[in-house]
Amino acid sequence: MNECIMNECIYNNYLLNHDKLNKIIVYNFNIYDGGIGDLIKYFITLLEICVKNNIKIYYLENNILINNFLKMKHIKLNITLDEIVNPIYNKNILDDLSSIEPNKFYMITPRYLYSYYNESVLTNIKDVFAFTDEIKNKYNNFITNVINGEKYISIHLRLGDKYLETDKSYIQRINNVRKYNLNNIYNFIENNKDKIIIFFCDNNSFKLKIKEKYNFIIITDYEIGHTSLTNTTYTQTLDAVTEFYLVSNSEHIYSASYSGFSIVASKFNNIPLTNL
Repeated sequence: MNECIMNECIYNNYLLNHDKLNKIIVYNFNIYDGGIGDLIKYFITLLEICVKNNIKIYYLENNILINNFLKMKHIKLNITLDEIVNPIYNKNILDDLSSIEPNKFYMITPRYLYSYYNESVLTNIKDVFAFTDEIKNKYNNFITNVINGEKYISIHLRLGDKYLETDKSYIQRINNVRKYNLNNIYNFIENNKDKIIIFFCDNNSFKLKIKEKYNFIIITDYEIGHTSLTNTTYTQTLDAVTEFYLVSNSEHIYSASYSGFSIVASKFNNIPLTNL
C-alpha cells in the first residue's frame, strides 16, 4: 500500500457509511501485542485497508489498562466481546478480502498486520484516536508547573526491553536492545542549550544520569511502565500515555534510537522527527 488514502474527506465519508457496511473486521489488540505505538500504528494500518475496501472496522474494547486513557474518537468504532457472535479467527483473511462473508466478525491481531505496515499510513491519527481528560489534565499540569507553558523539544531514547526496570519474569523479549550513540545525544544537548529540552527514556536510571550531567534538561518524575506487560500498574500506564502525549505535542522530536513510540508520536500531530 504505497498510496495513502486516509485523507480527512475520505475518512469522514467512510464514517458516514460505516453503519451500512456489512463486511466486518475487528481489531483485537491485547496486552502482549505491544506498546502504545504498536496499538495505534497497526489499527491505522487496518483502518486504511478497511476504508479502501468498504469494510466495517471495529476496535475491540479488551480489558487492558491503556483503554482507560486512549479512546476511539468516534464511539461507533468500538465494540465489546459480548456484541460479537461467533468470531472468526482467520489469519489469512487480509490476503483475500473478497472471501469475507457479510455480517460475520473476522478478528485480526497486530501480528497479521506486520507485512502491511509502512509509515505512510500514519496520517490523520488525531482524527481517529483521542486522549482522555485524565491524560490532558496531567499534561497541562506538567506544562504549567514545570516549563511555565513554554514550547519545548523532546529527545526520546528507547533502550529496549532488556533495560526495563521491572520484574524480568514478565518480560517476553528479555534480549531486546536498541542501538544508540551516546556521544550524539551529548552533542545534541550541548548544541541546544538555548532550548527547553525534555528527555524521555524507558529506563529511569539512565534518565537520571542524563539529568545529573545536564541539570538544565527537563525530565518527568513519572513512574513509567511498559504498557505491554501484565504487571504494569494503572498509574504506570497513565504516566506512560501522558509521556506519549507530551512527546506528541513537542515542537520537534529527536529520536535517539529506533522506536515506534517516537515515530507514532510525531505522526499524531505531524511533528517533525529527526534521528540522532
